[in-house]
Amino acid sequence: MAQNTPEYLHSEKPTIDQLKQMGWQFIEGDTQNPQTTGRESFKQG
Repeated sequence: MAQNTPEYLHSEKPTIDQLKQMGWQFIEGDTQNPQTTGRESFKQG
């Protein structure tokens, strides 16, 4: 879920927007649901 923090608004969002304009697909993640981005879990391994 997008946050309206200064870091998101001035750094992350402009980068996401630029990548989308270049043809990249953006999948918004969810820190509570790893399946949103195709993961089984958030564990490192």
